[in-house]
Amino acid sequence: MFEFLSRMFSFVEDSPGSTEDHILETAMEGVVDGTDARLRALSDYKKRLRPATETSLAFVRQIESRLRAPARLSRAGFGADPCIHALFGSADSMHGIVSRDPNIRSFLEGATLAPEFYAILMARRDEKHILGARLTGNVMQSDVPQSVLSFSDHRLMAVSETEEGMRALVKRDAFRQLVHWALATLTAMKSGSTDRRTCRLRERLASLSWFHSGNEQPFWLHFAGQEGDPARRQAQTDRRKTERPGPPCSLDDYLTVVVEVLSHPERYLRLGTFSATVDRLGVMLGPEEESGIGVDCITLSEVTMPDQPEPVVFLPVRISRSEVLLNPGLNLDALY
Repeated sequence: MFEFLSRMFSFVEDSPGSTEDHILETAMEGVVDGTDARLRALSDYKKRLRPATETSLAFVRQIESRLRAPARLSRAGFGADPCIHALFGSADSMHGIVSRDPNIRSFLEGATLAPEFYAILMARRDEKHILGARLTGNVMQSDVPQSVLSFSDHRLMAVSETEEGMRALVKRDAFRQLVHWALATLTAMKSGSTDRRTCRLRERLASLSWFHSGNEQPFWLHFAGQEGDPARRQAQTDRRKTERPGPPCSLDDYLTVVVEVLSHPERYLRLGTFSATVDRLGVMLGPEEESGIGVDCITLSEVTMPDQPEPVVFLPVRISRSEVLLNPGLNLDALY
């Protein structure tokens, strides 16, 4: 069932001996495998697909180039890195999240004996508005409107023994997300059809969205629960339909849709930077409070997608094997 996924994601452009032509050729065939293999019946599919694929490859390389140096995840250094402190809140929480992450566990239960490894930490960013206390000068004020920054749904992706390997996986997985959007757009446009080819597209989309096998878990894809919301699914379908009026009725139309998506990757993966000044409780501070003990300035990269309004921050991290608890009998819930 997942054979097309193996072909689609087989390329890692940093492999020894890879040339630009080989990378581009492999990526184009991955696009076809990941959308509709019948596109190969079009004599000019490579000519039409090449510029769009080049654009998407350049885009995912830009994502990789913007990654900062990996931050170390460790109990000993937890309080020293403002971003790590803000992302987890406590060393115990960090230890529990890392130790129970399925990608980390799968990686360490494999053949690797690496004493340390690299990954991309992703989390949903949330802001909650409350009334709290604030010290102004020597006066404690109550019921002051405040915004509290927090992070949830932590995931560790693109796990690798080396930083170079992690960066290569980032490019591969970001490219995968763009192909996912091309297939999703095709499927949405045929939402009212029940013919065999359309059913095949839907099955392929479901496979691409929910393929879980060790380090192959979706990277930029949806957080748990989002696809199960009927209203959200219908809104996604309606929006995709408006991107190209009328359902595609030929292979030529299918290829046109795929080229359109890959030619504009910035529509589907919007990159940005989030910066804030917070205290140690996560309360966001204004300019007049941006100095003092217990005040941290944090900056994180983040990505948003058309159907995922909540921004997702991401941070390259470096983790020692000794920091991860792999005892299956350990009750990790006790760490929270």
